[in-house]
Amino acid sequence: MRNTLLVAFVTASLAAAATAQPWYARGEFNGWGLGDPLTQVDPVLWRGTVSGIDPFTLYEYKIANDDFSIAEPGSNGRIQPDANGDVTFLFYDQETWTDGWKPSDKRRVGYMDPHQYGWEIMGAFNGWSAPVLTLTDQGNGLWTGDLTVADPGRYEWKFRWTDPAGLDPWAISIGDDFGNSAGNNVMFTTNPNQVVTLELDLPGGRWRILGAGGGGPPLPYYARGEFNNWSLTDPLSQIDPVLWSATVSGIDPFLLYEYQLANEGWDKTAPGSAGKIQPDPNGDITFHFYDNEVWTDGWMPDSKLRAGYDDPGQFAWEIMGSFNGWSDPVLSLTDQGNGLWAGDLLVADPNTYEWKFRWTDPTGQNLWAISIGDDFGNAAANNSLTTTVSDQSVRFELDLPGGRWRAITDSCAGFVCGDADCDGVFNGGDIDSFFVALGDPAAWQAAHPGCDLLCLTDINHDGATNGGDIDPFFVALGLGMCP
Repeated sequence: MRNTLLVAFVTASLAAAATAQPWYARGEFNGWGLGDPLTQVDPVLWRGTVSGIDPFTLYEYKIANDDFSIAEPGSNGRIQPDANGDVTFLFYDQETWTDGWKPSDKRRVGYMDPHQYGWEIMGAFNGWSAPVLTLTDQGNGLWTGDLTVADPGRYEWKFRWTDPAGLDPWAISIGDDFGNSAGNNVMFTTNPNQVVTLELDLPGGRWRILGAGGGGPPLPYYARGEFNNWSLTDPLSQIDPVLWSATVSGIDPFLLYEYQLANEGWDKTAPGSAGKIQPDPNGDITFHFYDNEVWTDGWMPDSKLRAGYDDPGQFAWEIMGSFNGWSDPVLSLTDQGNGLWAGDLLVADPNTYEWKFRWTDPTGQNLWAISIGDDFGNAAANNSLTTTVSDQSVRFELDLPGGRWRAITDSCAGFVCGDADCDGVFNGGDIDSFFVALGDPAAWQAAHPGCDLLCLTDINHDGATNGGDIDPFFVALGLGMCP
């Protein structure tokens, strides 16, 4: 029997492997079609060459599966073929990387160096006015160079091709996800005239910075921001396996400061977009960093490191959003103490809405100077929520020390808890339907289309309809309502 099971398992595994969905080079060179499949080289690497295309034309591309549900780089890449009209792509089917290169949380797409142009560095070092560095070809698609950065600070930058025709210097560039229209790369320097090495690995679909951040730190995480020139002078102290905290003191209580909590090499940062804060009246900010990237507590962000701070007590919070076209605040939150702000909003129409937390600017001069979006940062994307019925109540909660937020919609609006036969009333007529829901949920749902099983029969609110709901059901029936 054991051998039979083993054979069956191996046979099934081989069948699954034989039918595994391949990856394709898709782009302007083939109408974004499936004509150029990649070949698997090892468990991670796939490779393929697109041939016979115009060596003087630039082509946008992605590596993707057949239905485009997975495609990298996130922003389209762009490339000029080699002199023979060929492009050899390399695709790395792995999403987490610990090799010190970027991107570190995405599948990577590289290509063999076409040897049609070189690479240079553009960035905020000189206001993006001219290249600050021309990289040197080290062979095998690796380009490197050393840049001396005069002043400590935070700099955005990109790799850019050395356009051989001089017609469009920004036609090809590489940003944070290795794509052509990706976000800018970011580096931080902490010392005057700091030497930074920039490396671009074309076949590896990756890039890195060496030398930014100074010497080895005594602790892995720091409060870094405009208050200390993004330096390593304010290390965090470990409170428990997840939580790190520190207080930055003696700064101007009337100024606003951008910040991030990060390790020395900026491999781990929170929030993802820089936050902004005003210190408390004493000129202090107490930060909290949560070294965990997967959260199941029902708060957002739920798949990122979190960074929070003690409430400075200098301003309150309100809700702005598409509920009224972003024209005015739709809700002023109430201080619940300990950095928790909350409020309830009645949303008139069912829809999907974008929104943000925004400070109640005490001066009234810059209403959007401080806000909190999806990653808890100031320049983050909008938060989003969906309501499903008219006049649905939504509760907004902002936990400043926890670096988290949530919007709770009453998904059971319009349903009566315990009303198992879904007739709008909870009474003895619901008993038979309740036990059908326990024994055969599919039959119950078929008999009550448009009704929500959990809203009506999860009496103890544990997220499931099961035997644990029986006693609470009869208790609630005696009371005439669910607890």
